[in-house]
Amino acid sequence: MQDPVVFRDVEVIRRTDLILMCRLGDRSVPVPPLRILEGTTVRKEGDRGTLVLPRDLAVDLGLL
Repeated sequence: MQDPVVFRDVEVIRRTDLILMCRLGDRSVPVPPLRILEGTTVRKEGDRGTLVLPRDLAVDLGLL
């Protein structure tokens, strides 16, 4: 299993059934909620905190 990637100071700016639109720095990124890993503290619009993703998803989203 690949190492997860941890992003801090993430803000959820929108939530739908299919995506969490997250602000990471100056970028807005659509994250599929089903791919979020344990340790994530953001789940709904307005949340700020930590987002933990599989490395392959982080790469696919252009975050690495």
